Amino acid sequence: MYNMKKRERRSLKVAAWSGILVFVISLVLGILNQFLLFAQVNWGIVQSVSLLSSALLYTFSILFMYGFVVLGRKYNASLLTVMSWILIAMSIFMFVFILISSFLQIIPTVDAQESFNGALDAWLHQQYEVSLAEVLAFILILHVFVSVVFGIYYVLFGIGLLKIQKQVEHARTAGILNIVAGATLIIIIGWLVAFVAYIIEIILLFKASQKLER
Repeated sequence: MYNMKKRERRSLKVAAWSGILVFVISLVLGILNQFLLFAQVNWGIVQSVSLLSSALLYTFSILFMYGFVVLGRKYNASLLTVMSWILIAMSIFMFVFILISSFLQIIPTVDAQESFNGALDAWLHQQYEVSLAEVLAFILILHVFVSVVFGIYYVLFGIGLLKIQKQVEHARTAGILNIVAGATLIIIIGWLVAFVAYIIEIILLFKASQKLER
């Protein structure tokens, strides 16, 4: 029992610090990537930095979300556990996708293949010229799709947090903010609310780990 409690406390503390590192690394690497692009640095270096940043971000994001898996299991909040595992699975899938894409870009191509690709691109451009209105319509549809998918996720994750509000400090606040974020993503403001919820979630994880030290 003591060893289990110790593992849970350690997992929650690692999750909380991982949440902070995700924010810091996102900020630093975002600035660094912009600098590398504007400074006209070798594309291989830019790609390497991008890949490294993705590896760090997805690793710490997974560790962060695993903290909520621990909380869900400990307090029998199955919805919170399931939603946390879903985001972990999505993070792993996205990182593998980025890894494969980066690897394929490194593979040298044969001149004939490059010529074929160039001709194909030119033909497709001629056949499918799009107007500004069509581009804007596509962006709008994409925004609505992403907002609905992530909106549903945030709402369900928020409900999961509400299930542990009696056992974990700040779970109620984080849960309500996630539900509000999910409901307002489509009008952009939801992303700001989601960021505030993220900060509260980090505090929540620290508080939960401290509770297990008593």
